[in-house]
Amino acid sequence: MNARKRAGVAIATLGLVASVGMSTPAAAATKVPEISDDLTTVTLLNFNDFHGRIDSGMDMTGALGKNFACSVVTAQGTYENPLLLSAGDSVGASSFASNLATDFPTIEYLNALGLEASAVGNHEFDRGFGWLTGEAESRATFAYLGANVYQRGTTTPALDEYHIADVDGIKVGVIGAVTSDTPNMVSPTGVSGLDFGDPVEAVNRVAAQLSDGDDSNGEADIIVAQYHEGASSAASLEDAKQAEVFRAMAEDTDQNVDVIFNGHTHLLYQWDIPAAEGTRVISSSGSYASHLGVVQLGYDTATGEVTEYVAENVETVASTEACSANETWQGAAAIVDEAVANAQELGLVPVAEISADITTAMKDAAVVDGTYTGSSRDDRLRESSLGNLVADAWLWAANQTGRPGADIGIMNSGGLRSDLWYTASGDEGDGVVTYAEAAAINPFANTLQTIDVTGETFKQALEQQWQPAGASRPFLKLGLSENVRYTYDPDAEQGN
Repeated sequence: MNARKRAGVAIATLGLVASVGMSTPAAAATKVPEISDDLTTVTLLNFNDFHGRIDSGMDMTGALGKNFACSVVTAQGTYENPLLLSAGDSVGASSFASNLATDFPTIEYLNALGLEASAVGNHEFDRGFGWLTGEAESRATFAYLGANVYQRGTTTPALDEYHIADVDGIKVGVIGAVTSDTPNMVSPTGVSGLDFGDPVEAVNRVAAQLSDGDDSNGEADIIVAQYHEGASSAASLEDAKQAEVFRAMAEDTDQNVDVIFNGHTHLLYQWDIPAAEGTRVISSSGSYASHLGVVQLGYDTATGEVTEYVAENVETVASTEACSANETWQGAAAIVDEAVANAQELGLVPVAEISADITTAMKDAAVVDGTYTGSSRDDRLRESSLGNLVADAWLWAANQTGRPGADIGIMNSGGLRSDLWYTASGDEGDGVVTYAEAAAINPFANTLQTIDVTGETFKQALEQQWQPAGASRPFLKLGLSENVRYTYDPDAEQGN
């Protein structure tokens, strides 16, 4: 059941966050090796930042999509009462096979796997709010949720705030929220009629509503928060709390919320955080179908509380023969095969040659046969050869005949979604770059733009690589064309 809250309901529940949600916290849960037999198990299967990875974007075989589908159907057949959920960015910045078809294959693929509900991520707005609420929602059999997305200048939610799923007679309420920084990450015209509020405040408002005892405005036995926002570091919980946005999710989320899922920052972590006198889990499952988060909850039907939980992130591995015999897997795999076949004719055309790897900055050296393992790529805090190459490409393109010309090329690190591997290409041989490989680097429908700025404005842009206090990522390194050099003092005050 989807429930879009109108303005009067949203305003009426604002006061419940303090008076109901925080004064009657859920009973404490305990992390255990396995759920006790006298409890009802509800299993949450969660992923985030899938980004249309029905194919890796390089091999054009669909292996990644089939492998992840195998992880999902295996978990669905292994754990009791499974419920498949997403913390956002399921589409956008997608692999070539999905991007070429406007991400519709990914939506159909997730439908086939039985996705129940998803928070909207910032990339769900890449093609604009109209595309999300029109073409995307009309094709999706799952609920898109954004409790902190409001009609401009109001407190009226522009999307469904929550979704209630019935799992073995237990009502599971899923609340979705997206990073409030979304307007700075997508085309302004696509979200011009929207405001993006505080995600924790929105989740708490809805959680209080779902636990206030009033059936008329929705009730849930278990409450799940899906934040498309996350930690800036997976080193430790305390380290992650240095960023205010993560600290707020970990410490200020309403105690009636039983599980917190994260996304957006593409990190892999699971931490147990204080909840009343026990703990609850906060989890992020990497990105690009690398892992599936599995959280088993032990629900006491007598007390109406979650009292136990088991949590793990399960790595995606190669598809098995058992999966190939599974009807759900077969349905998802057929969608992958069709999308890849449609993309191969254009995607496998050679467009360039390289003499060595050209990559984003690496978090570690976990590269096997030209493929990243885990979350090793995409260190946005550091300069990369690929970022600078793309900035050079933009400068070159702007200065072609009939174009306006430019002096400096700039590339934001977050727009680099794949890499160029010398050994990644198959039949064409080492060093060959295909159209699909090149397109996977910047899989966006963006427009190359030039703008006249003063030297002082350009200097301010360099300064703004250091993000505002509390941001989920403290620094974002710009790729710059080779004619730009600058120095900085890392110990200087921000703004200097």
